[in-house]
Amino acid sequence: MTTTKEQLPRRAARLEALANKYDDTDMSEVIDNATVIDEPMTTISLRVPVALIEDLKREALAHKAKHTVYARRLLEQGLHSNPSTGLTVEQIMESVNQSQPLTELAESVKQIQKALDI
Repeated sequence: MTTTKEQLPRRAARLEALANKYDDTDMSEVIDNATVIDEPMTTISLRVPVALIEDLKREALAHKAKHTVYARRLLEQGLHSNPSTGLTVEQIMESVNQSQPLTELAESVKQIQKALDI
């Protein structure tokens, strides 16, 4: 995803082009994948290596999400994982959706963690 800085207010021709784009573009997938947040949000500044941000953006793109939203999901998963199994809420839900026993999934996670020496 590339970001360009535009001079505000936008010129009438640019506004017309944007209006035409959104008049003719199906945004249902974007809306369906949107994250609805009902709690107050705040902004933080975090210093990380450039390579890490590039990796984050690449992964976010693969998951069809903005990198900021994807980073928030990763933080939430890390903070809200189940300490007894090492599973995140997302992994538990995936297991339920696939009817995979949680014990199998937890064992897989433990094997991966052991292999990675985590």
